[in-house]
Amino acid sequence: MVGPHDMVERTCLMAGDFPELALVPLPYDEETEALSVLESHLDEIDIVFFTGNWPYHYVTERRGFPLPKPTVYVSSHAGSSLHKTLAQMAHRGVDIGRISVDTLSRSEIREAYGEIGLDPGGVHPFEITRAVPRRELVDFHLRLWQRGETRAAVTFLRTAFAALEEAGVPVFRCTPSTHAIREALLRAVLEARALRAKAAQIAVGLCRLADAANPVATVAPGRGAAGRGTGGDGRATTRGMAAGAASGSELSQARLKLLQILFDLAGDLAASVFPVQGHEFVLFTTRGALEQATASFRSLPILEVIRETLATPVSFGFGVGSTAQTSHRCATVALDLAIRHGGDCAFVCFDDGAQVGPLGRPDCLEYSRRAEPAVIDVANRAGLSSTTVNRLRAVLQRTRSDVVTARGLAAELGITPRNARRILQHLAQAGLATVVQVEQPPRGRPSLVYRLDIGGRLSLRHSPPPG
Repeated sequence: MVGPHDMVERTCLMAGDFPELALVPLPYDEETEALSVLESHLDEIDIVFFTGNWPYHYVTERRGFPLPKPTVYVSSHAGSSLHKTLAQMAHRGVDIGRISVDTLSRSEIREAYGEIGLDPGGVHPFEITRAVPRRELVDFHLRLWQRGETRAAVTFLRTAFAALEEAGVPVFRCTPSTHAIREALLRAVLEARALRAKAAQIAVGLCRLADAANPVATVAPGRGAAGRGTGGDGRATTRGMAAGAASGSELSQARLKLLQILFDLAGDLAASVFPVQGHEFVLFTTRGALEQATASFRSLPILEVIRETLATPVSFGFGVGSTAQTSHRCATVALDLAIRHGGDCAFVCFDDGAQVGPLGRPDCLEYSRRAEPAVIDVANRAGLSSTTVNRLRAVLQRTRSDVVTARGLAAELGITPRNARRILQHLAQAGLATVVQVEQPPRGRPSLVYRLDIGGRLSLRHSPPPG
């Protein structure tokens, strides 16, 4: 529950009628504290509930990309909220035909006034569809009142109410009605039920121990610590070569050790483990258990245990879907991604086309395998694959910047700087990237700084390039 103290308290009291919801009150004193208050608790909650539309707009705009959790907010766009305030004003003798009202649109005000048979011709609206600064709201109401065009102001923002009251403006604070809060709580219950259904989805894991028949692909050079299994020149290291050089007995021993490790993992996942032909294993669990064991699909701690125990690389692919067949198909795609990424890592693929990986690596990305029309357009113009464009957009989302260098992009995507320069050149030739700066390091070739224009974000900060 994110909002000012009084609204959080009021909403929490009403939420007592909804036992499916366990509440984490996150009140703030100033509206601008909403983002920091929420982000410090984001990992411990499942649904974000805003007590009004202003904090919702503020948080989403400041983050620059959607929240990673389902979001619900109490809409101020309800006639009953305004009716309550108008009744209070009329009771105090205020001319409700000459007022200023923020947050609501002209059509919403017209509808609210029409329901009580009044003409809203003298009402001045200030519709809010974004996080308008408090000063802007205060100036709007104050200016109209000082010019004599209004007799009072109606605001939904608590701090604007306090500022106008201090300035001597007759002001009334409009808060969401009981009906609006209850409606939002019902939406939160529906989100909770959807989360439970999603958590019960089938998850299939495929685990493969590298052998001579299934060699692990070579990782691109320049990957640093992320590139386990290869040396800095791109050649497979001793561990990566172990698969081809190991004897049959050594592989059998490694298989037994891996099976024991997987049984331990199965305990954490509440999963079933089955060896299959060759050096592959399959796990069956649920999305909820997999999400918890991987810290919301960010890491797979068991990989470190495997690295310390076995000399042979192991790859994981997890698939999540509504049926076992769909999940297994997604797991096959994920396992192929892990192997092509160099092995010794894990990917997760979902039946909606999303994929995450390599888990726990610095270059871990979440992006879609499917291509929306805007992605296809960028891919066609730049001569790149849709997957590459989706990964680029995922990098922009994660770094919260549209400014990159070839070196930084290579580190983010887990590719060579040469390939990163090729991608940026393709984008520049298509008019989708612009050189905005040239950096001259003490040694080596100059580094070009590009600003990308490939869409896919709500807003971007022009911040310094990563890397």
